[in-house]
Amino acid sequence: IYREIQRLIETREDPSRLHTLQKLYQYDGLDTCATDGMCAEKCPVAINTGEFVKEMRRLQSSMFADSLSMFIAKNYSAALSAARFALLGASWLHSTTSASFIKSINSLAHRLLPR
Repeated sequence: IYREIQRLIETREDPSRLHTLQKLYQYDGLDTCATDGMCAEKCPVAINTGEFVKEMRRLQSSMFADSLSMFIAKNYSAALSAARFALLGASWLHSTTSASFIKSINSLAHRLLPR
């Protein structure tokens, strides 16, 4: 599919098909790949598409995402404590407020936080 996407980009042949393939490939080819190399076990020519997917993900990641992931990796204990605190807070909020209030907060967070 990746080769067909590249061909359609080069030829500008069918923009609608290109868009559809890009959208499908993002999820089916990149987002759901475990990148563990197990595909090479079943492949008759031992192609490890996981390495390709890792490179594609690296190219797609933003500087913010890279910086955040490095910060979390270097401060894992603190990040784990912060996540635990956030989940406890969310649990408390859920038990003391309405579902519509939580939905409003969630919608606001989705609009404000970077993707």
